[in-house]
Amino acid sequence: MEFWSAVAVLRRRWYVFAPTLLVFALLAAFLVGSVKPVYKASGTMILLQTGADSGAGSTTTTAAGGASTTVTTADPVVEAGNPYLQMDKIQFANVMAQLAIDSNFKDQMVADGGTSSYEVIPPYGNSPVLTLSATAPTQEAAMTSYRQLVDHLRQMVIDRQNEVNASPASLYTGVELNKPTAAFPQNGARTKGVIVVAMIGFLVAVGLSFLVDSVLAARRKPEDPPGELVSLIPNPRTPLDELSDLENLDLGDRPGPRAEGSGGQMRW
Repeated sequence: MEFWSAVAVLRRRWYVFAPTLLVFALLAAFLVGSVKPVYKASGTMILLQTGADSGAGSTTTTAAGGASTTVTTADPVVEAGNPYLQMDKIQFANVMAQLAIDSNFKDQMVADGGTSSYEVIPPYGNSPVLTLSATAPTQEAAMTSYRQLVDHLRQMVIDRQNEVNASPASLYTGVELNKPTAAFPQNGARTKGVIVVAMIGFLVAVGLSFLVDSVLAARRKPEDPPGELVSLIPNPRTPLDELSDLENLDLGDRPGPRAEGSGGQMRW
């Protein structure tokens, strides 16, 4: 019932509702034309170990005079002194993704002419794959910023391992899997803007319609309910009118006085 009451108000105040919607529709059209598109280049990078496999050590068994001897060799990763290789590849990829969104990394990107609007998404599954993307106002700027992001990220991976004096033969390195061939326009910002303007316009139009309807209803004079009119004119009849009514009263069927009795006495 409330829904249909609201519809009735909007139909009654269509001259407020419709122009308000039209104004916001024009505003949305202006927004679409004024907002410039942005371009995004995306790709992926996997982190691989270039040196020996980082096992927990190797175990060999030799026979000497019928007896077996077990010899455990040391882990080559530990000998190399690279603590990053003591974690698995996925953990290392997550650490690099966190370092890539650091303010120092962004400052280096901007200082080299790149953009600060980039993303380094950590791995989702069981593979140490990072998803990279760079956004810029033009296609050329987006592609250039993406190349800078790849180069800076790859260099950061090497620098972090060199800081702990890791062996060059056991380093993790970044290898590109998917390289973008072009940057594509992104219309998400304009679409979101149009949706927001449309929602605001609809709410404003509904609010103004109800406001106008309530104001006009308050200014309208209340009407007297039917059957309850009270006359303010006094009774115009006078005493002479009352006497005239008595004179016109029909008394023909009423018996008159009769004289009875004797001896001069009258009975009625």
